Amino acid sequence: MPWAVLGFVLMFVSGSLLFWANALKAYTSLYFRLKFLFLVLAGCNAIAFEFATKRSIQSWDSAPAIPRKVKLAGLFSILLWIAVITFGRATAYHLT
Repeated sequence: MPWAVLGFVLMFVSGSLLFWANALKAYTSLYFRLKFLFLVLAGCNAIAFEFATKRSIQSWDSAPAIPRKVKLAGLFSILLWIAVITFGRATAYHLT
């Protein structure tokens, strides 16, 4: 988790600097707003996994299969990060 927190801090600082460079255009962009929405949802998913789903990690070894809520958390994470990346690239292409 320390590496994830460090990565988030670096991402937040660099993203803030990029936003500051072109704030008005970025803020009014639908793509930027969608990227930000999916970024917040990805963060909520990570927090929910860390503080709720991960608590049952001891029982995963004795279960016949990985629990459904763990699979769903992973699927949501992948889909949300794909959306963040997609709308982030769309923001870069449509800010001109």
